[in-house]
Amino acid sequence: MTFKKIASLALAVLMLCSVLCACGDAQNNGSTPANTKPSSSQNNTQPSGSEPTVPTTVPQDTNALYQVAVYDIYGKPATSGIAVKFLQNGEQVAMQIMNTEGVAAMELPKGDYTVELMFVGSNAKYYYDTTDLSLSATKTQLTIHLCLQQSTEGEIVYADGVEYTAYPLSTGNTYVTLQPGRNYFLYHPDEAGEYQFFTMGGTYKVGYYGGEHFIMQNDAGKAAPNNGTALSISSGMISPNNTFVIGVDNPTDGEVQATLCVLRASDYIDTSIHLAIYKATHKMTPWTMPENATVKKFNILGTQSYKLVLDETTGFYHLNTVDGPLVVVFLGANAASYLDYAAPFDTILKNTNVNAYFKDDTGKYTSGESYNSCLQSYIGVYNENMTDANGNVTGGYEGGGIDRESGLYPLTEDLMYIIQQHGIYAGWYDVNNANYLFQDPVVSEAIAWLFMCGYLE
Repeated sequence: MTFKKIASLALAVLMLCSVLCACGDAQNNGSTPANTKPSSSQNNTQPSGSEPTVPTTVPQDTNALYQVAVYDIYGKPATSGIAVKFLQNGEQVAMQIMNTEGVAAMELPKGDYTVELMFVGSNAKYYYDTTDLSLSATKTQLTIHLCLQQSTEGEIVYADGVEYTAYPLSTGNTYVTLQPGRNYFLYHPDEAGEYQFFTMGGTYKVGYYGGEHFIMQNDAGKAAPNNGTALSISSGMISPNNTFVIGVDNPTDGEVQATLCVLRASDYIDTSIHLAIYKATHKMTPWTMPENATVKKFNILGTQSYKLVLDETTGFYHLNTVDGPLVVVFLGANAASYLDYAAPFDTILKNTNVNAYFKDDTGKYTSGESYNSCLQSYIGVYNENMTDANGNVTGGYEGGGIDRESGLYPLTEDLMYIIQQHGIYAGWYDVNNANYLFQDPVVSEAIAWLFMCGYLE
């Protein structure tokens, strides 16, 4: 019996030594027991080469993954040029750059943080809302939208006789200040496409109101989401002289701030009928206004009619008889003083196209004509370096046939057709159209086109 007890005791001691040796081997070879958690250093999400922010002695369950998503001025994830700073009590405790999804993600001890953005390698002045950029143990995610700052330099425009300051607008998101009433912005696209204009969240009504030299009263764009307006801008509509006027309505009595968005939603979708180039029938000859002649405008604000007679020898129209007063058209920029309702064709050509589309009996567009080249052949091309007989640089028109001082040219069949057709297409003579030119609705459509003409006495 004594031998059996000693043998059993020796066996127990041997088994205990085996367990202790096994534990020592596990610690020496670096393995982790299955019932213990890895330290935070074994799950570090820092980029390669950076120092771990979280001490390895802090247990994993006291950390949180903080994420800040940043969208650029185009509403897309910002993936470069920006770093996010995490601060506590005004002191920076960590910083992280954006990943490929536009998110700065960092594992930090749970706590309260505020966030700031740092822009790398950019001189652009960006705006972002800093009202509540705080994080906490329960609020671990933020989203920041970048905007451009509104320009401090505007341009004076006139709408319905009232003076406004219109500010330049860029593609993307711009942080703007809106005065009570309608606010105007000038947009110069540099790429064809389908565009949408709206305020973030659709808080304010946004519309398209024509060009800066002829601001319309009604929204001429297509309806768009977020209380906005949409435009189809073709490559032919892109020009340094072609400005799109965007209006934003602020219905409040005070100044407000908003984010005005210009989104190029897709490439340009050509749904129009391609224009045929109008071929001039008149043989161009330079014309000079007779000395001592005066220009009298037609009275179109009534019900009277006018008889125009063509002199087939000259190709010019006269009033009442072939020997009657010569009818002239306000073509060149100098003719602006004769017009009460619109700009002369030279000014219109510098800002937009002059054309017309035609419909069939069902209202479907069937064809179109462009009048640009024909009108330009009448007006000529302006050369700012043109000199007078004394060698002084005065500027002037080369080619064409208009009288240089007055900007006038006699009415021909070409010009009559162009004024009538383009005016009908543009809605100039239709009292129910947003582009109707006249304040008095009794203007007869039969003679309304004569607003672009006068006659000599």
